[in-house]
Amino acid sequence: MMKTTLLLLPFIVMMAACQKETESVTMAETPPELSAVFQSVADAETGSIPELRTQVQPGDEVVFVAKIMGSETPFVNGRALMVVGDEQAITSCDLMDEEGHCETPWDACCETREGLLSGTATVQVMDAGGNVLANDLRGVNGLKELSRVKVKGVVAPLSTEQALVVNASKIEVLE
Repeated sequence: MMKTTLLLLPFIVMMAACQKETESVTMAETPPELSAVFQSVADAETGSIPELRTQVQPGDEVVFVAKIMGSETPFVNGRALMVVGDEQAITSCDLMDEEGHCETPWDACCETREGLLSGTATVQVMDAGGNVLANDLRGVNGLKELSRVKVKGVVAPLSTEQALVVNASKIEVLE
């Protein structure tokens, strides 16, 4: 038993070191324009996503609190883009599945299609040229599925009442 432990110890240490190196490389690869968006959003009146969908126009500034949910894949790989849901309008499966049986509780699979459409928004981070940054949002500043966020931004030109799209200027990870 002692020999097995001694033989496995270097392997365990090496794996732990590799994991730390991977985490630091990921953080180091976050471009400054993406890191700059992750900051506190000053107290401001927030709107609900269903209300905002019907009341705002492209170019309007908005602030809202939401949870990363509403899709089986709420993050778009290789793009600074995510789907968020209004917790008052839709419910993530983690709140309904107390025993943790749902593999993707952020997909809000128990909601109707109409509920998902009215209760979700797309949040994107743009570069200086007006293009979505080509970097993942997942993992930046601890961001992950089911994280609660406060978002401040401007309603995107391609946004409609059926598809609220917000160009984020600030994203605060609440939990």
